[in-house]
Amino acid sequence: MPPLRDAHRLLLDTAVAGARAGTPSVLLVEGEPGSGKTTLLAHCRTRASDFVVVALDVLEPEIAAAPYSVMRDLGVDLGAAVPPAALAAQVFAEWVDEHTHAGPLLLCLDDVQWADEQSIQALRFVLHRLEGTAILVALGHRSGGPAGALMLDELARSRSRLHRISLGGLSIEETSDLVRDRRPEIPDGTIPELWRHTGGNPLYLTSLLEELSASELEDLAGSWPVPRAFSSSVERRLQRLSPAARAIVEAVVVLSPGYSTLPDIVAASGCAEPHQALQELVDADLVQVSQAGLLTARPTHALTRAAVLELIAVPRRRELHRKAATLSSGQDALDHRLAALASTDDDLAADLAERAAALHADSAYRQAAHYYRAAAGITASPDERRRRRLESLWDAALAGSRRALDVTTPESAAEAVTVALTRFRAGDIAAALELLESVPAPQWSDSDPVVRQRVAILRAYLRMLTGQATERIEEQIALADAAEASDPALRGIDSPTRGFVASRRSTSDAELVDFFSSLPDVPTTVPEELLGLLGWRAVYRLYSLQVREAARDFETLVSRLGRYRDVSAFRTQLGLAQWLAGEWPLARVAAGLTADASEPLRWAPDFGPALVDAGLGRFVDADRHLGVAIAMSRKAPWPEGRLMLLVARVVRVHSAGELPHEVADLVADYRDLDALIELVTRPSDGLLLVHAGLLALWAGKPEVTRRCVEIMAEASSPAPSGPAVLAWLRGLLAKREGDTAAARELLAQAAHDDRNELLLYRAHMWADLAAVSDQQSLAEATTRALDGYQRLGAAPYVERLRAVAAAPSSATGASEGFLPELTDRERDVLALLVKGLSYAQIAGELFVTRSAVGFHLSNIYAKFDVRSRHDLTAYLLRHPGALAR
Repeated sequence: MPPLRDAHRLLLDTAVAGARAGTPSVLLVEGEPGSGKTTLLAHCRTRASDFVVVALDVLEPEIAAAPYSVMRDLGVDLGAAVPPAALAAQVFAEWVDEHTHAGPLLLCLDDVQWADEQSIQALRFVLHRLEGTAILVALGHRSGGPAGALMLDELARSRSRLHRISLGGLSIEETSDLVRDRRPEIPDGTIPELWRHTGGNPLYLTSLLEELSASELEDLAGSWPVPRAFSSSVERRLQRLSPAARAIVEAVVVLSPGYSTLPDIVAASGCAEPHQALQELVDADLVQVSQAGLLTARPTHALTRAAVLELIAVPRRRELHRKAATLSSGQDALDHRLAALASTDDDLAADLAERAAALHADSAYRQAAHYYRAAAGITASPDERRRRRLESLWDAALAGSRRALDVTTPESAAEAVTVALTRFRAGDIAAALELLESVPAPQWSDSDPVVRQRVAILRAYLRMLTGQATERIEEQIALADAAEASDPALRGIDSPTRGFVASRRSTSDAELVDFFSSLPDVPTTVPEELLGLLGWRAVYRLYSLQVREAARDFETLVSRLGRYRDVSAFRTQLGLAQWLAGEWPLARVAAGLTADASEPLRWAPDFGPALVDAGLGRFVDADRHLGVAIAMSRKAPWPEGRLMLLVARVVRVHSAGELPHEVADLVADYRDLDALIELVTRPSDGLLLVHAGLLALWAGKPEVTRRCVEIMAEASSPAPSGPAVLAWLRGLLAKREGDTAAARELLAQAAHDDRNELLLYRAHMWADLAAVSDQQSLAEATTRALDGYQRLGAAPYVERLRAVAAAPSSATGASEGFLPELTDRERDVLALLVKGLSYAQIAGELFVTRSAVGFHLSNIYAKFDVRSRHDLTAYLLRHPGALAR
């Protein structure tokens, strides 16, 4: 190997030493082809001679990389289907645990610019949570600046853990700026592929932008022509090759964008003695050879491959694809059969459409669009060709393409629903619904069943989001059912739409209780086929303030469903239940584990993080979360969503001390509060009603608060906290009306009710009781309120109560100054440890390794000056506020 530069040697040694010492680190080596990235990674492996080394050359995909393809190539066992993001991260953390058991791990990924986004997200998710784990991730990347396409800059938890060696070229950000300046109409999703294809070379990139239209760039993704300047250079090198070498390189570029085995190369090229020809190609910088057992070869660069392909005579290229089809299987064989085709072929078109449907079912929409488009191109029947072209457009829209917006006047229901979906995803809900409502009845009835279902369900969902009458939503659900077909891509909006309509139509809580009667009370014993029903029971229990039972249901759903589907929605609801039950450390864990990639078709407000931050006094963070939810609510003003958001906004205003301008803003946004309550609440909606009742008091509408109390009092199965909450609201009403004696009696009844599971609200009850107490009971009420707030870590309330309290601080407050400060990750580990989880279970919950858990616990033991889990538990029993710090 060529010698290392001193600066590079220092960076390599720093990265290796940090990882060896237990600091998870990232080494990012960037550069143009031939600039020495692979050599630097080889030097890294040499200098990490005591590490377990796992190395992978990431291969360039023909189209968008398959989800988790890098993880699978590393040997991470993710199962056959595409796993949810949380599961992939958890399995990868277990894989890291296994490989770091015997010593430090060096994970080398070369040509990472071709990696799939999902694998990189899982890697980033795990690396951000690791501490005390000896791992170095070394990446070879074709770029000259920040690796923005896959956010490689964000892989490391902090800048000090990212070690970069740059060797030249445009970054993805610079590429994006160039494309936006020259061709602003090009879709966002095309830019990363252009960047990968050109290696960030500004000359090649500019050439493609000048030579191709926006539609050509999107249609030809992965098969773009080579810039003329580069093509001429490759042509000159080909002209100097021997006939054998020319045959070999043609076979290599046709067989695969990645490595092909020597036997396959020989079979495709017809060259029986390939070794000398391969050396000739290596010397010409056209082919890269690897021998880890069986000899393999691949093109040196995507542009090199594209240039050689363009220069192969059409008959010769077709013959090579025919041979390659016999040497490959699955998707590769389909690609070669398609490339060798000279006319329409309904059998191949059917195979391509079948592959597209499978990809669609796996949510690989970008790839599905590619194969539907290919199937359409070789279909003989005009009607079937049009149907497959529209399916391609639908999957492209699901993948984020805005190309459907080019359709100015949809001529069919299939075109209309695709354009509407694209407008909805762009945030224009009103325009999307307007288009769907304008679809003529004959167009809809003449469509395929699945298209009719798409139109009806998307109409129903958008009608719900825009606050339309329940009857109009039900009308579309009935049409969807009549279609007797369903698109799994719309499952995320179908189920909640039906659920909210069913909730509005239920005439009493008793109906809902009977609805859940088939479920055993212990959630872990619920049969697999009833887990969907368990999900609805969990939601019912949460909103009826049966928060501990709701938490148990949600924990079961996360545990049992998390192995094969995305459970981020259940985890979000679990965090809300834990927050209400006063388990704030666990709620923080749930809020921090929300999936990075949110479902683009889900518009329900996620206010869990805002609750956590507001309660702790982190108002800037709370307002950031709420700002996103409020903006969505104004575009989609559906009643249930607005009331859900109201919960977080009331908590935020109350936590800050009910500042007049904040109260006024909130009241202004809910002028129709009384109408909202009558439209969508029932007795079991205690969570919504109690916060609506508080807002009504602030707004000077005690009659609305009384109505909230009346509705809650009709609950057929009251929650344990129900009596205390009702007494609290009645006491606040009496206080507002000047009846101090009645207020004192009702608030005392609320505060002393030990059945109340809502710990923050019980502290509120004590604080409100203190405000109307005589001198004799003032000290006790203040002390009890202060103790409750301190146990939770509700800093804003503690500060205000101390400032006005005449009573001395409680015993908990007196010892608070001696409690150690913990990091966020240490608090998460401590919360799960107190819950009774093992090291392995904590690692699984937090998506980290067992060694990372051990690292955090050793720090926790040192900070608390204890030596065992038993000692730590005893300490926490004496100092319950420690978990809140």
